[in-house]
Amino acid sequence: MTDPIVSPENLLDQCDETRDMALKMGADEVEVIAAWGTSQSVEFEKNDLQLAISDDETVYGVRIIKDKRLGFASTNDFSSMKDTLRDALSLAAASLPDELHGLPAPQPRIQVDGLFHADAAEVGVKEVTDLGGKLLAQVKAIDPRVSIDSGSVGAGRGARAISSSTGVRCHTLGSHVSCYLFGMAVEGDDVGSFAVAGNGARMFAGFEDKIDLCARDFCAKTLGALRPGKGKSYKGEVLFTPEATSSLIVGNLLGMLNPASIRKGKSPMADKLHEVVAASLITLIDDPTVPGELDSSEFDREGQPRRKQTIMENGKLLSLPYNHYEAVAAHVSGGTTGQAAGGAESLPGVSFGRVQMSAGTDSLEDLLNTTSPTIIVTRFSGSTNGVTGEFSGVVKAGFLVEGGEKRPITEVLISGNLLDLFRDIDAVSVETESIFGRVAYPWVRAHGVSVTAG
Repeated sequence: MTDPIVSPENLLDQCDETRDMALKMGADEVEVIAAWGTSQSVEFEKNDLQLAISDDETVYGVRIIKDKRLGFASTNDFSSMKDTLRDALSLAAASLPDELHGLPAPQPRIQVDGLFHADAAEVGVKEVTDLGGKLLAQVKAIDPRVSIDSGSVGAGRGARAISSSTGVRCHTLGSHVSCYLFGMAVEGDDVGSFAVAGNGARMFAGFEDKIDLCARDFCAKTLGALRPGKGKSYKGEVLFTPEATSSLIVGNLLGMLNPASIRKGKSPMADKLHEVVAASLITLIDDPTVPGELDSSEFDREGQPRRKQTIMENGKLLSLPYNHYEAVAAHVSGGTTGQAAGGAESLPGVSFGRVQMSAGTDSLEDLLNTTSPTIIVTRFSGSTNGVTGEFSGVVKAGFLVEGGEKRPITEVLISGNLLDLFRDIDAVSVETESIFGRVAYPWVRAHGVSVTAG
């Protein structure tokens, strides 16, 4: 396991020591976060193993409040901590006072099982290299037309600790294993669109099965994009894959719920709490307390316990995420919601932890059995405006479903308004797919989207 220098308990002791030092140097309030991580990985390039990498780093971040003025500094050298504290105090002295600055009080700890597995923590370069070789061999065995441009297999472990002058003291230990592929299929002069596939887990045991799934998913995506034909221009139904649902629909919706943007009048979700903002089929739950999941954790960037929270139910917005600063600014009676985000290199931001979208009742077979022309959006590359909701971009490696046939197409442009898109969702699949070994999302269909073929 971990040696004494980088154990969670040792990190917490260092945070305590730094906290006391900062108070002696004149800080009114201080928060110290330490994050350590070590990893071993092998990288692919042009269908071959290219590079083995071992990383090991510890980063310390110090947030100081003096006379309601904020200063932050970070370092990866604990022996230089006194200089880092002087830097944070100097920055605080040069900043403007803000009555909202402060640190949260400690809350009861929670326990989330399955975040650390010794078998993943003990994986070395040899093991990841062997797995990488198996992944390459599996792809080549499925179809020699599939070409890997880049990718990796890696494993590692990490620890975090936080100590503050308000009494927050917590630490955690985690492990991970992951694989990733990026490339295309090539058949003569026909080069298909790029595709991405990946998987991940907290434990090493059984990960060979996930390697196999990654290879099969990657080959299916790349081979499916060969010999694309022309798309079709229309305004109507569009079907989003789970990956596109996660990034374009859910990702942009969550971005609009940022409390700082709402407070500054830069989000269309201002004053929308407890109002219907999306189709009744949409229910979103943030639950980073699920045992063993990659996005699960016991506490947030400020050492506050994670919690399960319903963001949206049947299209109605029920909650917003808050760190301590934004909770004070919004006069939230319960204070922070345990959704402070970020690492030791920066000040806390705000973000959801592990958002799930509830599955629907429509089968994917029924969604594909459509009488109307329907573009399948696999990947979206374009721009979105979080203030107006306008979006426009191209569909990469997309498909057209028409007349009972599904065929790959060249790039088409889709555009519209996200606020309309959220409301115009009319079907959600019962089937779900995991995104890179993380949360599983369903397929989603919406109408009223403008599609323009080149």
